[in-house]
Amino acid sequence: MAHLGGGASGAGAAVSGVGERQATEQWARSFDGAWPYLHAIAGGAGRAGLSDGRLGGLLDPDIVEAYWLGNPLLDNLDPHALLDQLRRDFAHQTGHILDGIHHACAHHTFHVLTVYPWTRLLGRGPAALDILQKCRIRWGTVTAVDSTSATISTQPLTYNGQITLGNPTEETATWRGPGTTLAPRPRPGDQVALHWDWICSSLNATQLDALQHYTDVSLGIANEWLRGRG
Repeated sequence: MAHLGGGASGAGAAVSGVGERQATEQWARSFDGAWPYLHAIAGGAGRAGLSDGRLGGLLDPDIVEAYWLGNPLLDNLDPHALLDQLRRDFAHQTGHILDGIHHACAHHTFHVLTVYPWTRLLGRGPAALDILQKCRIRWGTVTAVDSTSATISTQPLTYNGQITLGNPTEETATWRGPGTTLAPRPRPGDQVALHWDWICSSLNATQLDALQHYTDVSLGIANEWLRGRG
């Protein structure tokens, strides 16, 4: 299973705008899982997409940002109608929990927690929680920087029957690799977005608030399912 088609470099282009539309389109075409959400967000914003093979508004920066980080465009969507749509779109996905939840959110963290099988596998060893932590878009504060990586203070996911954010801990993430730079060189004190082991983008205060909010919403949906399972 590909957690993110196009890899971390595709995520960085999508979140930060690096490479502009061409790179973002390449990412989107390679990551089938994003399409239902981009369609829904664009539709809620009244923008056409994929007419005559063209992507239309699906890759507008604010549409892509809404899926990855979150923004008010997500509030245009009916969470129950969205869930019905996603149940059809991901009926083939083994291990999803969509049939056991009551509403949806068009955000990448929601997708990671409910469409992939890892929430269902929690409690069967550390791998599931580790994948959930790394695959979601998460935030952190830069504490140190070198020529290719940075030390980030971030809150990892924890699991004890429910998924919660743990106490801050430090991790190392790459901001530049051979032939790849996803974000400008960070500085200590910067707020950044991370995906897997990469820094994808810096975050302003509005983006940070949105990412935290929609992460909380997505965790709430997954935790409701976990309570029902117990």
